[in-house]
Amino acid sequence: MAFGKFLKDNLVLITGILLPVLIVVFFLAASMLPRFTGEPPQYDFLFVSEDYHNNLFAPVRFNFTTDENGRITAIVRKLPETHYGASHYPVFYRYYAAENTARPFHASYFRELIIRDGEKLKETKEVEIPDFLKSLKIDNSETAPDGYRLEFSHRSYNRSPASELFFMGSSRSRRGYRLVKDGNPLEFEVVTPGGHRAYYYSRNINFIGWITAEDTSSGGEAE
Repeated sequence: MAFGKFLKDNLVLITGILLPVLIVVFFLAASMLPRFTGEPPQYDFLFVSEDYHNNLFAPVRFNFTTDENGRITAIVRKLPETHYGASHYPVFYRYYAAENTARPFHASYFRELIIRDGEKLKETKEVEIPDFLKSLKIDNSETAPDGYRLEFSHRSYNRSPASELFFMGSSRSRRGYRLVKDGNPLEFEVVTPGGHRAYYYSRNINFIGWITAEDTSSGGEAE
């Protein structure tokens, strides 16, 4: 009886305490639901971004593509003097489906290549692909064989689920990539070359493709 009276007398207070907790639980459950209701991704994939974290600029720019045989090619182009400083060193990222995480894949290779052979690279030409990329067979289709695709997400959100529900608080913009299958989004973590989590990372990426085969004897493991 006393407990019932306490609830009645303090209903507004109790509601104010429990409601934000329930909202947080709801949003966490909604974000994790695709992992448990659908088949998880089966394929790793590669993408290239620029290393913005060391504030170093490259005098050349690489353009990475794949041919009809699933082989990665790299064309290097010298930057005009007026554009020098506008390009950072390229870094390959590999998404590991088993971990739902993307990490730098031999992050220092192209930076060291440019530093070592910079003068030789200052003309437009195809350059030799390293073994860790030669070992991979790539499918550059928009959709992976298991039905997932990579999608850019740009949406606004508020500082907390409660403020989002009641349209209160300061709105911010969240940009990033996610995997989508059958309309269900799956967020994944990206780790920068410095080992930090990149929750808000640049749209400036070059999707290379899905890894459909790998020769591990060729040095395909990441650094």
